[in-house]
Amino acid sequence: MRATGKRQSDLLLLDAVDIFNADGIPYAVVGGFAAAVHGVDRGTKDMDVILQVALPDLPQLVSRLKEAGFTATLKQGGFDDPIAAVVDLKDAYKNCVEILVGIKGLPSDAFLRAIEIPYCGSTLRVVGCEDFLAMKLAAGGPKDLLDVDEALKINPDFNVQLLRELVRGYGKEAAHRLDQAVERLERGGGRGAAEPGAENDDPQDLGR
Repeated sequence: MRATGKRQSDLLLLDAVDIFNADGIPYAVVGGFAAAVHGVDRGTKDMDVILQVALPDLPQLVSRLKEAGFTATLKQGGFDDPIAAVVDLKDAYKNCVEILVGIKGLPSDAFLRAIEIPYCGSTLRVVGCEDFLAMKLAAGGPKDLLDVDEALKINPDFNVQLLRELVRGYGKEAAHRLDQAVERLERGGGRGAAEPGAENDDPQDLGR
């Protein structure tokens, strides 16, 4: 166990990754940590990770996490839930990692596109830029769309064709949000997503 106190969820994540790697489970870090990797620093210590694992195998993973000294609680979603299952992982200091399994629309090759970054003497696999953007567009909240606008400005070499293919897997609304985001980007302002009913005519920079 790496953590020595509170606000060290990133170290708990490293502990969890050790178990994923040992069990041969593909994973990718998402959420606020991934946002920072792709240039959008939300200043959050929340740690989220997606896994490529069959739902029937989750109880065995939960047991492994518990054997390592952590608290692991499995929550399974309903038929209409966008996420099939979530494992809430905590250590003795209440640091927390959310493990997400079975996200609707997420292609299996997203794990192959994950990028490796060095972190605290270890290596973490982080969801790739296009998959990060697609997940944000699928979520579609105001903060998600702001993250999309900022990430598009910071990563001008993103693969537009790949992103469009990925977004189609999340449905028509996500595809429409992408069209709007690309339009804002092409106008040259890099404007963040407006609140419903707000005007989008004047470009402005978004500082974080």
